[in-house]
Amino acid sequence: MKKEIESLRKEVNRLKKLAYRDHLTGLLNRRGFEDSINLAIDQYNSSDKKLTPRRGFIVNSVSLIVIDIDRFKKLNDKYGHPEGDKILKHLSKHITSQVRSNDLVGRWGGEELVVGLIGADLESAYELAENARIELKKSGFEPVYTFSAGVAGVNNQINTFQKLYECADEALYKAKTSGRDRVEKCKIKSN
Repeated sequence: MKKEIESLRKEVNRLKKLAYRDHLTGLLNRRGFEDSINLAIDQYNSSDKKLTPRRGFIVNSVSLIVIDIDRFKKLNDKYGHPEGDKILKHLSKHITSQVRSNDLVGRWGGEELVVGLIGADLESAYELAENARIELKKSGFEPVYTFSAGVAGVNNQINTFQKLYECADEALYKAKTSGRDRVEKCKIKSN
């Protein structure tokens, strides 16, 4: 009986992992990412942060990077979908290599990745995204591709994942419309 229970537990854990992972990249999928970052934001918003450690430290900031591969459709059309998949896998590994073990990396959909930086403020998130963008150019990967990114951080006005994502997505839009291959920070609008 114990062996059967242990076997069932392992199967449940395997299925949970499949439910929260993107099949192509191995990153968190949309559901897995959103559930995980919402936990971190809830801890950040907690009235007593000192009593809500996450993985051994206090959640004193949460930042989000939204990354979009520049001209991905053209790359897919030119090189084919198998090469497009290789680009997605390469970028996934590249971004994962840039973050800490407590951070979150997910595939939001299509050619868009999201990075949740737990315990990192807006400036740190911007630096990470900018360094990742620069390092990608040195990777020697073929075909050559670039990405644009938008960065936002949780604060008094941006205190939910939806607001955080919207702000980072607006910054991404600015990066795309300002020439691509760049990182932009979220600008908080004054009331």
